[in-house]
Amino acid sequence: MKSLRTKITLMTISAISIAMVAAAVLGVVVIKDIGNKATDRILLLLCETGEKNLDAYFKSVEQSVKMVTAYVEADLDGLDADRLGRHLTRARDIFKKLSHETNGIVTYYYRIDPSVSESEKGFWYVNLDGKGFEEHEVTDITQYDTENTSALVWFTVPKATGRPVWLPPYITDNLDVRVISYNEPIYYDGTFVGVVGIEIDYSTMADVVDSITLFDSGYAFINDKEGTIVYHPKMSIEELSENHPKVPEGLLSEDKFIHYNYDGVEKKAVWLPLSNGMRLNVTVPVSEIDSLWRDWVEEIVVLFVLLLIIFLILTMHLSDRITEPLRKLTEAAKQIDEGNYDVKLDYNGDDEIGILTGTFSQVTSHLKEYISDLNDLAYADALTSLHNKGAFDICIQKMETEMNEPDKGPEFAVCIFDCNDLKKVNDQKGHDKGDVYLQKSAAIICDVFNHSPVFRIGGDEFAAVLLNNDYENRESLLRKFDDRCRNTRNEGADLWSQIDIARGMAVYDPKQDRSVNDVVRRADKLMYENKWKHKHHIDDQKDELTNLRSRYALRQDFEMYLGIPLHVMVMDLDDFKTINETKGHAFGDSILVKTGNALTECFKGCHVYRYGNDEFLVIGENTPGKDFIADCTAVKKTLEESDISFSAGYVYGAPKEIPELRSMISQADEMLYEAKKAGNDQFRGKEFDRNYVTATKEGENRTERRR
Repeated sequence: MKSLRTKITLMTISAISIAMVAAAVLGVVVIKDIGNKATDRILLLLCETGEKNLDAYFKSVEQSVKMVTAYVEADLDGLDADRLGRHLTRARDIFKKLSHETNGIVTYYYRIDPSVSESEKGFWYVNLDGKGFEEHEVTDITQYDTENTSALVWFTVPKATGRPVWLPPYITDNLDVRVISYNEPIYYDGTFVGVVGIEIDYSTMADVVDSITLFDSGYAFINDKEGTIVYHPKMSIEELSENHPKVPEGLLSEDKFIHYNYDGVEKKAVWLPLSNGMRLNVTVPVSEIDSLWRDWVEEIVVLFVLLLIIFLILTMHLSDRITEPLRKLTEAAKQIDEGNYDVKLDYNGDDEIGILTGTFSQVTSHLKEYISDLNDLAYADALTSLHNKGAFDICIQKMETEMNEPDKGPEFAVCIFDCNDLKKVNDQKGHDKGDVYLQKSAAIICDVFNHSPVFRIGGDEFAAVLLNNDYENRESLLRKFDDRCRNTRNEGADLWSQIDIARGMAVYDPKQDRSVNDVVRRADKLMYENKWKHKHHIDDQKDELTNLRSRYALRQDFEMYLGIPLHVMVMDLDDFKTINETKGHAFGDSILVKTGNALTECFKGCHVYRYGNDEFLVIGENTPGKDFIADCTAVKKTLEESDISFSAGYVYGAPKEIPELRSMISQADEMLYEAKKAGNDQFRGKEFDRNYVTATKEGENRTERRR
């Protein structure tokens, strides 16, 4: 196993050596390649831009001449003097219009071959000062041999070739101005008549070429296809006209990028053909191209030097880095001493400190498990295996913290339970049977409220905190709990198996509860009220809140409804959940009480039951003259004063046996569902259907679809 110091030293030396050599070699190669490619793209882009600008200008001139040629040849109707005269007048007009639409025109002309007409010579218009075209005396063509293409080239070359032609720069006759011209021959019935042409200012082309520059001394120039330089920004017009200089050797190559030598300077050029047959070249010294990537290399070298200095500084401080894991170990030990066992040590090297760190983490993990086990023992009830009073206090503190958080708004309820007759069991059967009684009681509570934490908070007292689904279904769970206790009490063979538990449930209401303890106190008070009612045997028959008959009482009343024509109605308050959430559970309870009173008042002679959280059941005899719908309407008007609405479903018929009565309740519940689908504040009813199949007694298969 290598020491940490040795590994760091070897790693540092190797990293510096490999990085410097590899980066230097690779960097120079890559940077040089990038620099050359970048320069090539710039050269080509400049050349393409110049080529497009020049070609656009040349093509505009060509287009003007071609339009005149087309007009002239179409307008010719004979070659006698009179017709030619009138024809030339019309040609002047069309040329005059086009001359204003084409930039850089110095002269335009239409010359008639002397062999066609001795009297009509044509015309020549000149604009040298930029103030407008004026007609100029035409050159006397009879003084030249029109078959000789070395003189009077603007006329003789088109005549000799019979094709349009761009002529290289020349000094125009009589004006002593260097121009470039485009000329087209004119024919009539196969006979050469003359030449139409435009001469453009040489300086217009020169301005476009002069605008192309690159680096410090890069420039552009133009040559013809024979290699004669037509325009060069470093040469005067006189030098070009008199010497007709040629391009350096190699520049007429067909390669797109060309290396050549000019006046002892190595250069690189790119060329593109122009539409008039010339070539546009963009050139730059190779030394200026290389200076670009050489500057980059110098910057990289400077960067490498800085990196080397940084590595040296890091190496100097390496000893401090070696002690860093030890410092973290020391800090972790202090946190464990303060009771924090969740410390994380991320150093996992295979050196001495890595082994020490791993061992320390394992010891900390084991210690955390041991302390967790001790906490479980400290906060668990030994008899029932439930959480104990200490755990209940911690739960309350945690919920207090959530209540104080902004926008938290926790929803929960607290149930307090007290085992009735525990003292009687202890006194008559012994404390071991009393322990069995407590264990069975705890099992019932946990089984019913199986998604909620349950605590044993005293000798015969328990508590449950209802959250999430248990909170949403709290009313049905409380009824289920009462049924379980009742069945166990009735079916138990021994005193310690006859479980009898008083309970009280309170829902957290932020408008009246300032702490969790306020909810606990209300639940405890309701538990003692429930204990008193149970002692006096009134809790099974009456609903605690509305004082209406309970569902347990309904079971006891089944027999008296058989064989009698009945109206059975199930009603449900609209948007009751929203009322609870927005106005509080205390307000919701008052609504339930008002609804119970209204039903009792309006359905006189009927039995009214609280059938669920916000559901009520009305069963009355269907006698002649009894208007059941009128009673519903009366309840509706009474509740409208408190801005309350409800939906209801009803069934009428005469049940012969208890299953049929249960079926009537289920069918009424289905009618309620139909009313809910139609919207709030609706009634739906039908006659009892004996073929209707109900799943369970009393319609207990109802879902939460109406909630």
